[in-house]
Amino acid sequence: MAKVAPIVEDSGSGPYIPALRVKPRRPSDTEKIKMEPPVGKGDILSPFKLLRNSIRQVLARSGWYDSPHVISMRKFLRGKYFTILAMFSLFLALFLGELFQCGQVPTNVAQDSILSIVFAIFLFEFIGLSLTDPNYIFGFFFWMDLLGTASMLMDISYMYGSDATQVSMLNGAEGQDNVIVVRAARAAKLGARAGRLSRVLKILRFLPFLNNGEQDHKQVKMAKVISNQLNIVLSTRVAFLTICIVVVLPVFNLFIYPETDDSMSAWAELLNRNAEKFRAALLAGNSSQALSFGDLLESETIRFVDFYSSLTYGPFFICYGEKVHHHYGGSFDCKPDELTLNYASVFSKPRRLSNIRQVDEAYVSIQFDMSTTKTQESASGIVLICFIVVIMSVFGMLMSKSIAGVALVPLERMLNVVR
Repeated sequence: MAKVAPIVEDSGSGPYIPALRVKPRRPSDTEKIKMEPPVGKGDILSPFKLLRNSIRQVLARSGWYDSPHVISMRKFLRGKYFTILAMFSLFLALFLGELFQCGQVPTNVAQDSILSIVFAIFLFEFIGLSLTDPNYIFGFFFWMDLLGTASMLMDISYMYGSDATQVSMLNGAEGQDNVIVVRAARAAKLGARAGRLSRVLKILRFLPFLNNGEQDHKQVKMAKVISNQLNIVLSTRVAFLTICIVVVLPVFNLFIYPETDDSMSAWAELLNRNAEKFRAALLAGNSSQALSFGDLLESETIRFVDFYSSLTYGPFFICYGEKVHHHYGGSFDCKPDELTLNYASVFSKPRRLSNIRQVDEAYVSIQFDMSTTKTQESASGIVLICFIVVIMSVFGMLMSKSIAGVALVPLERMLNVVR
């Protein structure tokens, strides 16, 4: 209801003077923490809430949240300039690795340098908000920012990321045993990268098509404030649901029988059998048999190359030799002086060595060009991330519009009538 200024009665020496209306002061963060109700014992998240409240109470009693340096840091982290920097850093964190893969960048130097700076920015924001914002600790954005910041370690090669200069090895049956491990790594990488999408919610309010215009805080109506708080809560729930779907669905593929392309290992084993016969005839000194088995190996090699000529991946290097075992691993020693295989492949050596898949048998080594398939996979990852961002933005706008039509407009009318 509208406030009516009280009338102060005078002793008769003058006219009635209305009392001045004093504007109430907004409580500080420390006062808000002191006025919080205790956490219920039946709450599932009560241990985290108790720990959060204990930390906040200790910092509030010390006057930490009301100190000038903390207030300045909090305003800087919530300000427009740092938000623009965080927006650009988020773009790099989501797409830089995929863009470098699509561009066939042969080294890790540029990617590691840029992502290390992005990791430092994310870590600075996470620590800064944890120390300056009392509502951030153990909240939704706290856990999602922690997941997104930790996931940066999986994209930096000198930490836990993949190395663009290392060839991918596939050694017969051992490669089949690692299919589930590879799937689990992909699912974990996708889930960790999806965790960074929670930062999108922080920057959507600065986009022009999602912002209805900045209003003066003195002119904001009560219904508008309630609607904004409700939009934030519901948008957070929608984002959490979207991210959970993206993270959880690939997990079910881990229990499916591995559907992989066995042709690479099958062809390598077939050629190795012919090479083994040639090797035995050569060691026995039977030149006629060695020549016959050599011609058979070369004809099978040509048939092998033709098999992949219409596919997006295939062999670009095939050599006869011998697999050498060392105490630190193994390598393959090609022997062109004994037998040189003549073939014409449509594939060539990719610039990025991680796009090479090498299959080594006892007497044959084959290298496949997987650059096209890796590029398609990276492009699909970019499209997926963009699709998730669009879904979060569109449904956020639709939800905001629905809330405005169902709750905001009637509430404003009611408050206008009361006034």
